[in-house]
Amino acid sequence: MDAPIQSPGSFPFAVIAKWIFIFSIIVGLILLSVAFLDVTSSSRDKQTKATAHARQIHLALQEFALDHDGKFPAADRISNDAYRQLFSRKFQDERIFYVSGCAWHQSLPEGITKPDNEVGQPPGYTLGLERGENHWAYTTDLGVDSMGYLPLIMDGFSETVGIYAPDAAAKGGIWEGKAIVVRVDGSAKMEKLAPDLRVYGKNANGTKVDIFSRDYGTNPAKLLNPW
Repeated sequence: MDAPIQSPGSFPFAVIAKWIFIFSIIVGLILLSVAFLDVTSSSRDKQTKATAHARQIHLALQEFALDHDGKFPAADRISNDAYRQLFSRKFQDERIFYVSGCAWHQSLPEGITKPDNEVGQPPGYTLGLERGENHWAYTTDLGVDSMGYLPLIMDGFSETVGIYAPDAAAKGGIWEGKAIVVRVDGSAKMEKLAPDLRVYGKNANGTKVDIFSRDYGTNPAKLLNPW
């Protein structure tokens, strides 16, 4: 028996359905890859912006030191208290202490998502960097004469000072496996976290140690988390 003759330009429905299915998969993969690139680019842009802000804080610390015998501002409990001393008639910008997505900002008053940029009046600027308005941790009691490789400004830690978190939604976990560290000499780098969620580097003897430990030259008691 002869096979049925198809009219010109016609295809079996199964063939058409197969090609529609393949095409839909290809389109889905393209959209997925574009979305991934957007997320990656957004994350990279946020890291670049945060690093630039940390460098600005370092410049403010340097200017402070010029008027305070080479010493950076000191504080006892929280980094907010040290950074607040940077405010002056020339510098009153809280925005550089904010990093979008940082869990330390979750303690802001309800309905507020970022610093209000109200620092109060001199000389105390007591409204500056209130609770939830600061992302950055800090090493107190350092100055321009301190060893240049010592960590000075860094992403806020987890609740355990010196240790970060694996979860981006948790305090100390914003970059998921990385942390921004600015040193006394002004060098800034996105450091990769070790499996124990610490940052390691070579000390003066060439030994790889935790950069927030005495083995590196850092006094852990001088590390201050944000508030």
